[in-house]
Amino acid sequence: MSSEKITSSEVPLLFKNSLHWNILNWSVDEWNYFLNDSSVKYPFRVGSRLCSLEPQWERSCEIANMTFSDFFKKFNEENNLKNWWYFDYKHIEEWLSGKADKMDINWKDFGHPEITAKGSTLWIGTKGAHTPCHVDTYGCNLVAQLYGKKRWFLFPPSETNNLKPTRVPYEESSVYSQINFSCGCSDFSAIANIYMVDLEPGDVLFVPFHWWHYVENLSSAISVNTWIPCKRDEICRVEESLVKYFIASVCKNVSPEELKFILNPNEVSNVLNLIINIFILFFTA
Repeated sequence: MSSEKITSSEVPLLFKNSLHWNILNWSVDEWNYFLNDSSVKYPFRVGSRLCSLEPQWERSCEIANMTFSDFFKKFNEENNLKNWWYFDYKHIEEWLSGKADKMDINWKDFGHPEITAKGSTLWIGTKGAHTPCHVDTYGCNLVAQLYGKKRWFLFPPSETNNLKPTRVPYEESSVYSQINFSCGCSDFSAIANIYMVDLEPGDVLFVPFHWWHYVENLSSAISVNTWIPCKRDEICRVEESLVKYFIASVCKNVSPEELKFILNPNEVSNVLNLIINIFILFFTA
């Protein structure tokens, strides 16, 4: 199918059992053998499987550095864990140096033969690992399920106000919902349009531009995704630049503890660098 036919869709598309990658047939032991390097420890986000009213933001999670061999022990004991573990949003070319060429990932059947593992992102976690409900401000999303089962809740842009959007914690290109979907404790009655999709190995999901989503592993699971640029991205990038400048202007007057509350952990260094640049421009003008 052509990229234009897919990206022009205004609703999510599910391609059942549509992958023909050899990597789809890998066992857990084969994944462990492929990924493990006893000399390298990788950062895993660690969250609690206990329920809470507030979403489990990244700032409330711990980071555990471990080898993939140690991680896969937890991967195989998913029902005995009090916490979940997630190696999430990791660009394969950046984090798995030298391994990308050995992964037969290619998005040609979805209109993008130029995108391989080098342009894809890896998500590998235990049961319960999840990403808080959010919307990506740029691009469309293609997601391929390689192992295990993952549940997606999807919401159209028309539900934005009902999802209680917030820019705190701030992360460039992401707007979060204040609703916690992980425990079913929240009241969803105001949300009229909810789509639920359970991805299984071989499935591919297309997430349209500005569709909200909450994603959780129903079992230990492995998936990859790639973001496809959209025509409306340029306007969104200008808007995000203005938001980032505003956040940096606010943060220059707050304490380090308040900074941890306002910013997503992966944005701290970016915003601090922008604050420094603002000061330089101010004092050299």
